[in-house]
Amino acid sequence: MCHNPLLSVMRKHLAALFAFLFICLAAQPASAADPSPGGDNSHGLDPTVLVGIAVMLLAAKLCGEIFERMQQPAVLGELLAGIVLGNLTLVGFYRFEILRTDTVIAALAQIGVILLLFEVGLESRLAEMLEVGWITARVLKDIGKLSLREARIILGAAVIDDVIGLLILALGVGAVTAAAAGTSLSLAHIMWLAAKIVVFFLSAFAIGHYAVPPIFRGAGKLESRGVLLVLSISFCFWLSWLAARVELATIVGAFAAGLVLEEANFKSFKDRGEHDLRQLLEPVTTVLVPIFFVLMGFKLDLRVFARPQLLGFALALTAAAIVGKQICSFAVAERGLNRLAIGMGMIPRGEVGLIVAGIGATLTLPNTSGVNEPVINSATFGAIVIMVIITTLVTPPLLKAALARKPPSKSGTSATP
Repeated sequence: MCHNPLLSVMRKHLAALFAFLFICLAAQPASAADPSPGGDNSHGLDPTVLVGIAVMLLAAKLCGEIFERMQQPAVLGELLAGIVLGNLTLVGFYRFEILRTDTVIAALAQIGVILLLFEVGLESRLAEMLEVGWITARVLKDIGKLSLREARIILGAAVIDDVIGLLILALGVGAVTAAAAGTSLSLAHIMWLAAKIVVFFLSAFAIGHYAVPPIFRGAGKLESRGVLLVLSISFCFWLSWLAARVELATIVGAFAAGLVLEEANFKSFKDRGEHDLRQLLEPVTTVLVPIFFVLMGFKLDLRVFARPQLLGFALALTAAAIVGKQICSFAVAERGLNRLAIGMGMIPRGEVGLIVAGIGATLTLPNTSGVNEPVINSATFGAIVIMVIITTLVTPPLLKAALARKPPSKSGTSATP
């Protein structure tokens, strides 16, 4: 009898996941009103939160492993873990519902996403436009095409795409904040928000160029362990706070912090044998970032997909994401390049897309009855999640096929396959 190794691995991991969930379900209290056997948690952290974080992390890791073995990003597995945990109520399990609204878990998730955008900023050098995130770059690396000229264009465009997305998010957050405060959203107000965004980034670059280097040089003389990591994260949090102070999203500040930190700032630390900042950040983000994506999965209510019109909207959104990137690829002016491959490589809407949607789901505005409602409701959020999953899953085979196709020759005629 023929056995599929991938299916065997998936069965093992799924069996481990369900076994762990069963143990956690048995161990957790039956009522959120009595979260511990002693019933008194006034002098410490609620033990239920600790169990919840353990469940979220292990479920994210197990599901992420399954997707990685299928040559897909682990973030999809983390998202799936959240979808499963968040929809156990459909089969009568309610003990994970406390995770959905717990303030400690929400705070950890927010710190995780701030550090994630800080990491993306560190990998996004506007001068080089060579590296970015884990979706597109990972796909190109897996199929051995990372060194191609087309790959450099794809990754550079992905950086610009993320920057534009974050700028639009900043503008949107400012507009919603103004509307919630009763300020009319006029053209002048939009221009003021845009001006604040520009001034913020110019200020961040000025700080990074003039203030950061001497601070890091001075800190490099300290002999304590972890100085580089602590100083960098502190700078990230400070710039995130500054962004919030001018009514921008905190992740915009985190991205700007990563963007302005240059390798030259870390030279004194490297000279004495310390690891690269990205390597130092990795253990921290490995723990905190999955909490954010699991919590994103919690927001997806599977019952909304019982409405056929929502599925139609999700497919239309996916089609727009795919077709739009193909149209953008025609703007590549350099001759002799595989424009189809460039368009295919730009399809994935990964972490940043989920982050923008997740923040949108937390923003509220009063309706005509005066009741606050999310700017992005559960149905729209579900459609966005489906679009992100589909575009991420279809990109590897489409990109591989497109790269195998010979581009037109410089004379304008197609090369022989």
